[in-house]
Amino acid sequence: MLFYRGSDLTRMFEPLRSEGLVTVTMEPPWSNPHALPWMLGPTSRTSLTDKGKQFATGEPFVPPQMSSITYGTLQEAIMVKYAIVELGEITGITAGDIAGTLVADYTLVKKPTPFGKAFNFTAETRTTYHADFKNYDDGWRLVR
Repeated sequence: MLFYRGSDLTRMFEPLRSEGLVTVTMEPPWSNPHALPWMLGPTSRTSLTDKGKQFATGEPFVPPQMSSITYGTLQEAIMVKYAIVELGEITGITAGDIAGTLVADYTLVKKPTPFGKAFNFTAETRTTYHADFKNYDDGWRLVR
């Protein structure tokens, strides 16, 4: 998920602001020296707080589709986690079709973060997966 600093999505970020995850600062139209005439409306600058940075997955960057446009810091974005993924449970282990192999069934649980909730990912989801293991002389290894 992209989280834009300098976006005009102030209402969308209100729950994140009230939880102390972001700050939203209104800026006058002349505060951006790179603004084109059609952009001269008031804007807002949204930034992650220290508390919000725990959900960041990297450093701020300029999205590729905006790299040829010069808006100054208005185009900066950062990836944030919309969910925390945890191992739910191992639901079964069976012998594979080939000798020395096993198939494990397990569930992953996706729990929405406050950012996920702000962008309409509100429900915890459980998904079942299969993993194949092969027994080597030094132990079991994940095949796929």
